[in-house]
Amino acid sequence: MRRHYASPIAALPLMVLLMLAWLLYGCATAAPPPVVTVKVMCPPIVSYTPAHQKALAAALRALSQDNPLSGAMADYHKLRDALRACSAS
Repeated sequence: MRRHYASPIAALPLMVLLMLAWLLYGCATAAPPPVVTVKVMCPPIVSYTPAHQKALAAALRALSQDNPLSGAMADYHKLRDALRACSAS
């Protein structure tokens, strides 16, 4: 008795349908994307009294131009401006 087996090509449409169903099932069960919340934390700005500001200004004027503190104070001024902008947003 001779057996007749179905050819692999005859089973191709069924395999394609099963693969599509598997792919669609995977898409349907995907988890929703996570919710990301961004919170900007700005450090507080140190406040100085007007008398202290005048004393600081006098001390800065007394420094020579080549003193490294002059450049550092200019950087500190920029940093305070950036903190103000951060706090305002």
